[in-house]
Amino acid sequence: VNSSKQLVIKNNILDHEAANTVQVNIRVTDQAGLTFDKLFLIGVLDVNEAPNFVVTTLTTPEHTLGGSVPAGGTHVSHIQGADPDNDTITYSIVGGDDAALFEIASSGEDLNLVEGVSLDYETQNQLTVTIRATDPEGLTFDKVTTISVTNINEAPTDITLSSTSVQEHSALGTVVGDLTTTDVDINDTHSFSVVGGTGSNLFEINTNNQLVVKSLLDANILSSPTVIIRATDQSGLTYDKTFTISVTLYTDLRNLQDAVQPYRGL
Repeated sequence: VNSSKQLVIKNNILDHEAANTVQVNIRVTDQAGLTFDKLFLIGVLDVNEAPNFVVTTLTTPEHTLGGSVPAGGTHVSHIQGADPDNDTITYSIVGGDDAALFEIASSGEDLNLVEGVSLDYETQNQLTVTIRATDPEGLTFDKVTTISVTNINEAPTDITLSSTSVQEHSALGTVVGDLTTTDVDINDTHSFSVVGGTGSNLFEINTNNQLVVKSLLDANILSSPTVIIRATDQSGLTYDKTFTISVTLYTDLRNLQDAVQPYRGL
């Protein structure tokens, strides 16, 4: 009771949904100290309140293994709403840097990827979208939601050999060229192996990821052998590439000098 003899709310917030009536016992005291108490039942009127919600899943994997594009309507998150008045809630996307990538599913309570969208962890690993909840009387609640894109290991996409020629009769272990890979997962490590080709018995990979001579090379027998080299990442995903190796003729300068000797002085 305030100084104007009015009954006012003191500290607690009244909530119709929690209790639609409250009891208060009021005492009146005269100047002589005599009192009279009376119990009043106060009705708490209902006032429409804005809805609220949580997004239950805040992560989604990047495109499926192999790079295929997710089908339209790929589920990302469930939207779990709460309305103090038990009103029906509708959801909409109203903003966010990546709003164009998402849609509210026909169920009305799921956040989906738009048809044709493929998320790529290496390009962008966090997405933001603003979701709005609206009750039947137009009260709204907006929430900025951040979706984390999780990485899926992907196979290497190319192999480079620094040189593709070697002289015939080269010593075993002679380096033909250095091997490197292209892989969107930049922190992946790779191993190499020779898995085929007409020269698969002539070459091998050493511990330094170099293609080296394994057997005697003879340009008169096979001058352009092929090798199929496989790159394998630490998760076992592979990429194969065929290289043609040019085996060049070996010229012995001593034999050449003997051959031209009779013609000297002519």
